[in-house]
Amino acid sequence: MNSNIQFIQYSPEQLVTKLSSDLKSQLKDIIENLKPCEKEVLTRDETIIFLGIDQSTLWEWTKQGKVQAYGIGGRRYYKKSELINALIPIQSKRKLTINDAA
Repeated sequence: MNSNIQFIQYSPEQLVTKLSSDLKSQLKDIIENLKPCEKEVLTRDETIIFLGIDQSTLWEWTKQGKVQAYGIGGRRYYKKSELINALIPIQSKRKLTINDAA
């Protein structure tokens, strides 16, 4: 086994700067790899809590095609991304008052 060792002279300040830079770079990579994975598929109960609705409302929305359910083994699941995409922006129908016109 042949290994070469090189010694480079650094001042204490240069060494601290170099180590700090290298550590920041490696920590950034580690943090990006450790980001928690958001749960993509929700159970019926999780969907009800997520949307803040009743079980009958979820059933009705599924029946009407407003949200898509997926099943396996007699269980129903909903994709979180599809639930978010199903939400539509509400236009405000605010009436113009005299104070607003000024």
